[in-house]
Parts: sequence; structure tokens; C-alpha cells
Amino acid sequence: KKYIKDFARMVREVHRYGALIIPQLHHAGAATDRRITDGVQPISITANEQINLALSGTGSHVEGDEDYLSTANKDASRADVHVATADDLRALERKFITAALNAKAAGCDGVELHGAHSYLIAQLLTPFINDRKDEYGGSAENRARFAANIIRGIRKECGPEFIIGIRMPVHNWVMDSLTDEDSIVYAKAFEEAGADFLDVSGGMPDAPSNLIETENYAEGWRSNMSAKIRPYVKCAVFALGGIRHPDVADKILDSGIADFIVMGRQLICDPDYCRKVEEGREDEIRYCISCSRGCYGELSNDRFISCALNPETGHEYELHYGNENKDPRNIVIVGGGIAGMQAAITSAKQGYHVTLFEASDKLGGQIELASKGINKSRIQWVYDYFSGEVYRQGVKIVLNKKADIETVKACRPDYVFVATGSLPFNPPITGVDKTVCAWDVLQGTKAIPQNQTAIVLGGGTVGVEIAEMLRAAGNETYIIEMMGAIATALEPFHLTDVLAGIAKDEHMHVLTNSKVTAVTDTGVTYVNNGEEKTVEGSFIVSAFGQKPAGKDLVAELKAAAIPFTTVGDARKVGNFFSATTDAYLKAISIR
Repeated sequence: KKYIKDFARMVREVHRYGALIIPQLHHAGAATDRRITDGVQPISITANEQINLALSGTGSHVEGDEDYLSTANKDASRADVHVATADDLRALERKFITAALNAKAAGCDGVELHGAHSYLIAQLLTPFINDRKDEYGGSAENRARFAANIIRGIRKECGPEFIIGIRMPVHNWVMDSLTDEDSIVYAKAFEEAGADFLDVSGGMPDAPSNLIETENYAEGWRSNMSAKIRPYVKCAVFALGGIRHPDVADKILDSGIADFIVMGRQLICDPDYCRKVEEGREDEIRYCISCSRGCYGELSNDRFISCALNPETGHEYELHYGNENKDPRNIVIVGGGIAGMQAAITSAKQGYHVTLFEASDKLGGQIELASKGINKSRIQWVYDYFSGEVYRQGVKIVLNKKADIETVKACRPDYVFVATGSLPFNPPITGVDKTVCAWDVLQGTKAIPQNQTAIVLGGGTVGVEIAEMLRAAGNETYIIEMMGAIATALEPFHLTDVLAGIAKDEHMHVLTNSKVTAVTDTGVTYVNNGEEKTVEGSFIVSAFGQKPAGKDLVAELKAAAIPFTTVGDARKVGNFFSATTDAYLKAISIR
């Protein structure tokens, strides 16, 4: 109850804007460990140590493993759980009900139970996990008992007007262990117990991206799970699954398979999404590309939620736009990539006069390159939003102009952002000039061969994407990486998918801890663990990385004593997240 007071403040603010607030009640069960619970021993519904070990590292295995229980996590201490008795589960039911009462006391409009994915309620609902012989195991009705009891208790104690929902599973990716018939029994039981809505999702995942979609999944792909439940209940049914565009949501609603649409990351990316849709401003929406870099990627590193495309996320109450006195400063941006556009947008929002110079005939920088990989077309959404927003904010844009120091001086700037990006980098390796630049492959100026042997030098994000493109063309493909792992800049969800795909492909070869020493007409020589080796190939791509561009302009700005800063790749080579965050924080700090 010590949290009710502060929670009530949040409820008051949400209600002030006319919205409902329905917090989710969650218990991880065995899908956690003492490091996460601050030393509290996790609870499991089963004594099966292998299952508990797998649950504690859910998603760490790869699709296609013959045995789900053979996870990548072999730390047996993570299977240290208390096996719940029937009395324990009844006590937990009471705690869920108490949590709902606390939410009501804070003014919340209702609660949702998290009964899907790999957490406690889902563990009880999953046949291959729930091996109990008491009233909570055995039949589908018994497996639903725990959640149904909670719903029934909340309804009794919180009253008929209190909204109750449950996120429930309709499909398990692991062992086909949840049938449609099971899910229909669950749905009917939850409705009968008093649920007002069923938030339909999946159950046990065999990869994190089953539930936190990457761009490899079509918008709304999980809505078919809602379709399986809709005919059997009268209460509201929710649909979800990486839904981004209003027309996709409308088609789902118009089809009758769902009554409500659930969005998560899209509203992190653009909190004004609903308002823009309501006002017919769909072309102004900042669409989430499911990169997960700023949201789940940051959470996985024990940091706060942010967003690769919306750097204001996570800074809402600690950072504010300056220029309260409407000082008409002149701001010059050199470079029209994502960092330059973000600097321009943020500066313009502060009321400054902003001029952006771009050397090419269009904005975007490396955005177009990034959109050329397999299933990367959503990155075009990034270009659409940012290039449109700089115009909407009134930025003066000068294309086909490589701004030098004289160009900058002529604008009489009060401040300059050097956002000149980065260029491909090749280390001094014998024969490296025989390679094809990764950018040329992405741009299509160098055709990808078919059914040959291809070698990619460098196993970073770009190198791995190039390798995927080469494999798609039927090439035997090698990645040679100096470090001990590839694609280390990816967050866990994309990384798991990438590694799983490589592991299942006998024609994709990864050579780590391998330093390239020479490129010849017929292949590559490298050193691995002190031993010189050779791999033959007819198409060799250099993807060693990039280096900041624009150093000459930086030196000239220093010499001219013009206030400036570098942003994005011009400061340090990174990604969309680092570029937008860097540009935003620096632009908002202009004083």
C-alpha cells in the first residue's frame, strides 16, 4: 500500500487527458532468477529441473533445437526455485486480488493479468510444463483454474464496474504444446469467471522475436490467434503483433476478429500516434521499425527505455526545449543524414533559424543504404518521417551543396552542427584493393553473384547483412571476423534471429578470432590462433567498418573560432539510436 499514493498521482494525470489506465499484473514464476528478484527465490509450478533451467533462460535456445530443454544457459543455479504447493498457489491468487484492490484504490479503471508468453500463469496453462497432479494440473479446466480464480476474486472484491482482462496464449512455438482447443477452453473459463476482455497473444516462444517482433514479421501477424478465439466468447477480444499502420489496424477490426488493437513500441516511437490518426495526419506519423534498439535493447542492458527514432522518449520530464526568450539564432547543419536531420528538427523546435546543407541531391545519408538489406524495407519509413519533418519544422534545406568553411561563414552562424557522417574504412591489408566495398553491394553498383563462393571481411552488422544477401543468391558464404563474435552491436532479439539463421545454414560459415592478412585473386589468407589459413573465394567484400568524415571542416571551424559540435557518425560511428540521441541532446543544450 505504500505505493498507492504515488501511483494515484500517475492515474490522476492519465485521467486528466481522458484516457483509461489499466495496469498489468504480472508474476514471472520460474522465468527469472535471484539476480533479477534481488535474492528472492523464484517460484515454479514444477519440480522438473530441466524445465526450470530452460524457463530461467527463456528464448536463449534457437528454433530447430531437437530438445527445447537444451538451452544455451547451463548455469544450474538459475534452476534454484521453490516448487509451489497448492496452498502456495492459493496464496498467490490472494496476492493478485490484493494487487487489483490496490490498483482500484489508486483510481485505476481496471487491471489485466499477464497470462501469456513464458510467465507464471502461462506456465500453468502450458501442458508440457504443468505436470501437476493436484487441482491446478491435468485437464485444461484445471490448468485454467489459477487465473480463473484470480479473475473471479477480483470481480467479487472490486465490483462490476472494474475492468478485468487477461493476456492469454493461443499458440506455443515450443513442442506444439498448446492446442487451439486448449485455448478455447481457457477463453471460455476466463470469460465465465468475469473477464471483460481477452488480450490474445502467444505462449512459450522458441525465440524472443516470436513475441517482440523484428522486421522479419508482417504487421499484425499474430491477429490470426485472435481469430481462433473470437467465435467462442462474447467479451472483447484484442489483437496485436507489430501493428504499425492505421490501415492494417482497420482491416483487422473490419474483419471482425478483434474489437481492439494493442500497440506497444509504436506508441513509444510516436506518443502522438492516435492524435495524428484522428486528425488525418498519417503522413506525419513516426513509424516504429521494430529495431528494439532503444527500448528492449536498453532494458536488456539495465538502462531506461528510449527509442532509436524518438530521442525524447525517456527524457520527457528531465529535458525541455530552451530558447524561452525566442533568441533568433542562426543554426547551420552540415549534412542531411539522420543525425543532421534530428539536429535540425530539434533546433527548429526551439525557435532557431536553421539552414541545412546536404552535398547530395536528397536527404537521408546512409538511411537508403540501410534499407537495402533483406527485410530492411521498413527503414524507408525512417526517411519518410525525418525528411518530411525537417520541412514541416521550417528548416531551410540546401541540396547539392557541399558546405565548406566559406559557405558556413556566409550564413553568419551562431552555432554549427557537423553531421557529415562516415565513410567505409579499410585497414592496411595486402591486396585489400581487390575487394568489393560493402556499400557498393548495398547500393547495387556491384552485382551480387549467384552460386559462387563469397567471403565477407568483417562480421559487424553491415557485414552480416551483406552475408545474408549473398546467401540468398545461393552463394557459399564465409564471414571472417577478428573479434570473438559477430554482430555484437545488435540487441538480443535481432542477434538471436541472426545467429539462429546462421546455425541452421550449412552453407554459411563464420570464422571468428581470425585476422585477415592478405587478399589474393583467389581468396583470403587469415590467422586464427597463431595459425595461418586460407579460404578460397571469387567474390570478396570488405565490411571492416567506417570512420568519421568531415575532419577538415572541423579543423577550419576551430581555426575560425565558430562555435560547433560534431554529431552522429561524424563524432563516433554508431547507429540510428546513437545518432538521434547524440543530435537531440546536443541541439537541446544550445544556450
